Amino acid sequence: MHLVQPPKITGSRIVFTTTDGHTYSLSESDVVSIGNDPTPTPTPRVINPLDSHNLGAIARQQRAETGKRAEVAYKATSTPKPTKVPRRTPTPRPAS
Repeated sequence: MHLVQPPKITGSRIVFTTTDGHTYSLSESDVVSIGNDPTPTPTPRVINPLDSHNLGAIARQQRAETGKRAEVAYKATSTPKPTKVPRRTPTPRPAS
């Protein structure tokens, strides 16, 4: 159950209101514990070695296990392409 606010202990009764707007009152002896919802533990990412999309991750993982380091590949920059200049239409000369 989700509560609007933390439960209140009044005498030997525990009083709380749910998000639905219902108010409940229980005997303190009927309640085992009061707490938040348990947070799920994140599952570790499993790399499928048969999936070709994961080849880079598999290679990094294998290098890390053996203690090897790989230098970062140098990406050569290509020469810049010339920009296109719009053609000018010749202006007609006045006839003489």
